[in-house]
Amino acid sequence: MPTNLFFGCCLAAAIVANASGQAFQNLDFEATLLPPSTPAGLVDPALAFPGWTVTNGNGVPFGPAVLFNTYTLGTPAQVLRGPGYTAADTSYSAEILYSSLDGRTAAFSQTGLVPMGSRSLFFSSSPFSTGRSVSLGGTTLTLISLGGDRYGADITPFAGQVLELRFARDQPVGRFQFDDIVFSPQIVPEPSTIAGLALGLGVGLLRWRWRRMA
Repeated sequence: MPTNLFFGCCLAAAIVANASGQAFQNLDFEATLLPPSTPAGLVDPALAFPGWTVTNGNGVPFGPAVLFNTYTLGTPAQVLRGPGYTAADTSYSAEILYSSLDGRTAAFSQTGLVPMGSRSLFFSSSPFSTGRSVSLGGTTLTLISLGGDRYGADITPFAGQVLELRFARDQPVGRFQFDDIVFSPQIVPEPSTIAGLALGLGVGLLRWRWRRMA
């Protein structure tokens, strides 16, 4: 192959690879590089959250360390929750603690390719979480509670694009725990649909109980 043609093909391949973007990583936080024997305390964010960037609300790195299996008393921070943190923690998840009155908030972000055909973004979040804020490409997503600890958002316009995914908090007090982030081709049900299903299930249970008592 002529040299010019060879380098031209390599350049074209590099352009295509760059345009295609890299897939999002470590969306369930199980890829942590921390040894299982790591004690609670301050840890390296690169080891705790591979694939993620931890910053404050203005995109500034939030210090040289994050927390593992511990918490702060009012200071914004990121936490990797792992087995042993509470009785309910049997795997790893991420948590954002607090945000400052001046607008600073601990945040997680990474840039990747939103898979083609994606219609929704799903994730789990503790029912005790508050101030949930999730954005894609700088657009704050409208989160819909799907029952239990599951939440979803419509991301249809973003499919096939290389964008920043960001999890943060929009309230100064509280915490936002999240895990199991999934890009899905499924459509997020409208709140009215979820309410209708819940109402139908409730009516069905009442009829079943009435028939058993009759």
